[in-house]
Amino acid sequence: MIASHNIFYVMITISDPSMKSSWSDLPFDILLLVHQRLELSQILASAAVCSSWYSAAATTGILPCRVPWLMRHHWTRGDTMTNECRSLLNPDKSYKVSFPSGSFQNCCGASHGWLIASDEISNLMLHNPFSSAVIPLPPVTDFASIKAICGSDGSIKSYHFRGGDICIDGTYLGSWFYQKAVLSCAPSQGNDRCIAIIILHDCNWLSYAKVGERSWHVASIINRNEDFYADCIYHTGKFYTLTMKGMVEMWDIDGSYEVKNKLVITNRDQHKFTMMDKEKVLTRYLVSTPWGDLLQVRLLLAYRWEKCPGNVKVKIGRVDLKNCCMEELKLETALQEHAVFLGQNHSTCLPTTEFHELRPNCIYLTTPLLTQEEFFGTRRHGLRGVRIYDLVNGTLEDAFTNCACDGESISPSNLVWITPNHCNDNL
Repeated sequence: MIASHNIFYVMITISDPSMKSSWSDLPFDILLLVHQRLELSQILASAAVCSSWYSAAATTGILPCRVPWLMRHHWTRGDTMTNECRSLLNPDKSYKVSFPSGSFQNCCGASHGWLIASDEISNLMLHNPFSSAVIPLPPVTDFASIKAICGSDGSIKSYHFRGGDICIDGTYLGSWFYQKAVLSCAPSQGNDRCIAIIILHDCNWLSYAKVGERSWHVASIINRNEDFYADCIYHTGKFYTLTMKGMVEMWDIDGSYEVKNKLVITNRDQHKFTMMDKEKVLTRYLVSTPWGDLLQVRLLLAYRWEKCPGNVKVKIGRVDLKNCCMEELKLETALQEHAVFLGQNHSTCLPTTEFHELRPNCIYLTTPLLTQEEFFGTRRHGLRGVRIYDLVNGTLEDAFTNCACDGESISPSNLVWITPNHCNDNL
């Protein structure tokens, strides 16, 4: 069997040379054997050949795949990186995913079916694990604070950061320099529409770039001692960012890819909410809902007497875009029978009436990015791995109980939700 550009050629011997055959005539048991040896993108491509190939692909548990998948990448013995995907429908089965050598080192986001990850010299790349497509973003050296140090062969070996004398390894830089990135849309909708926005440095820089161009644009740099960014999202045609103190900002980027308008949404009630959650906020997320609301989800360290699962509690508020304030919501009704996926991914909110495999009023959460050292212990215990937080019952449990995905990783980049774009995109 040879796989090339998602076209599969299967060499078979037919006992009767006079018998005419076609791809759809392959015996089903042979198709099953073939699909057991394919990677994820190859199985998805094979499903488009004909109805019989689709049926064979469906036996793998991949199809239909409408809900987010868990992308897991980790290092094995011998410093070999392994990448795999798991589905909530078949949690005991993993599917191998391959990336071009050196192109996938540390993941900082997943958006519209694409992973955003740094390569071996810390440049960001867009990876589609369902189609194997790769698109480069502007290089890290476009940031004024980063200067490349090349070896005798001309290749980049390390970097100077902010003109300092300390050299940072070319691969290691990408493991801490980028915190989270999201896209405005899938690249298939056109490079003139697809914009990447990223939280970077020490969660206090915000930059964006058009997919396909060679330059990053600085949107904001804030004083890390005063506040820092916790999340970013694309909602109803604009980018929104959220800081750890609860400030929500709207970024309207026009066709020339300049910030046409910036608006602070929650400045009036910011003091009230930060006082309420003072020194207890673990992290915050923004969620765009199908009914048009923008929600803020807050993970907080519970007091000892509160008896919260994993010593973590959740609060949800609605961002009032018109009145520039925040409205606190009841946990039992905040998600309106929907399920939310949070982590390094572009936050996703799905109706459980259509996605019956999901649990209503639940948060599917991967290891969060925590930026305050005093909370690191919580990530090692209550928020480690892949968890499901039931807002109605107040429970926190493992999402994949029979595999190594839960409880093994405290790094947010190792586990990320990604929604298959072939379900909502034409790639």
